[in-house]
Amino acid sequence: MSTLISRALSLATLSLATLSLATLSLATLSLATLSLDASAGTPQCLPSPDLDDVADGDGILYTSGLTLEQVADAMDDAHISAAACVDHGEVVTGAVEVSLRVDCAGQVVEVDVGRVTGLRPEIVSCVRDVFVKTPFPAHDLPGGFDFGYVMTLDFSH
Repeated sequence: MSTLISRALSLATLSLATLSLATLSLATLSLATLSLDASAGTPQCLPSPDLDDVADGDGILYTSGLTLEQVADAMDDAHISAAACVDHGEVVTGAVEVSLRVDCAGQVVEVDVGRVTGLRPEIVSCVRDVFVKTPFPAHDLPGGFDFGYVMTLDFSH
């Protein structure tokens, strides 16, 4: 079973944008309900809403995704970590615009760098790596949670 889970995780991290849930569903294991050994401390996806809930409720299927507060907290941590991307004493003022996808286990699986102003390529690469390593809480969106963010770095003082 752990080989099956590892294979599902490998497929999920390739590119959720090009893979469908049907591709990721292996037997009864689906990305939406992916569950690993909790004792190992591995993040787990939250369960997706059940279609049976639609019949019992108002006819709308709700998902939670990530809240604005959860995203802000993770981005605050990323901003602190990104300070290490600038050499001590270096004067830098700039910004990098990114689009991120966070899988349901809270792992960043995609970072697309958009517009960059005032930053050397080495700093942009480092900031991208920071985003890739930024942990998020688990959520219930099986296809991932997408959002955009502009990180401003100001080391001019």
